[in-house]
Amino acid sequence: MKNTKYVFGVYSAWDYAREIEDLNKMSGKGWQLVKGGLLANKYKKNDNVQYRYQLDFNKSIDDMGRYIETFREQGWEYVNSTINGWHYFRKLYDSSLPQEEYEIYCDNQSLKEMQNNWKKMAIRMSVVLGLAFLLELFATIRDFNLTSISLCVTLFIEFVMLLRGVIVMREPQRTTEEASSETDNIDKKIFGGHRITIMIIILFVGFAVTIVSMFMK
Repeated sequence: MKNTKYVFGVYSAWDYAREIEDLNKMSGKGWQLVKGGLLANKYKKNDNVQYRYQLDFNKSIDDMGRYIETFREQGWEYVNSTINGWHYFRKLYDSSLPQEEYEIYCDNQSLKEMQNNWKKMAIRMSVVLGLAFLLELFATIRDFNLTSISLCVTLFIEFVMLLRGVIVMREPQRTTEEASSETDNIDKKIFGGHRITIMIIILFVGFAVTIVSMFMK
């Protein structure tokens, strides 16, 4: 039996609570995170320990050593960071301790600051995507063809996804469970609980149609 494995998964920035929940479940099954990634997480088998994981978003760290040390002083072990600004931490799990012991944000203000960091970036990206969508929409009106239509639809969907993320993070939640529950409730209202599957299919089809149409010209 292999003692390492990769688990592929797509998590948007506002789904950080869902990723944390999945990491905790994997740890409970004896698979401990070695490296978190954008599209896949690497795990190593170890049934002797169990961790609780947390994520922090911060793209403007002046002193990485001090940043990690701050978390270490609170009992958190640094795992790794991703290129897009997410940092993975973990703490040994003790069932006798309260859930609050495994929250890296001990107050609403701290959580709000983290969410605001992401929202600022998401808003900037939304503006860029929105402008790109409008430009492509005008191009589609002038030259109505399958390539322009598919690209226009794809840009619009990406814009909506980012906007949804800003809405999900509009208010801080006290715990990881509450954040995950908030995301699930919005998903069920909008997408019937199949948001990731629906979005991936639509985006894949949109890009595929765009590429095929370009080669057919």
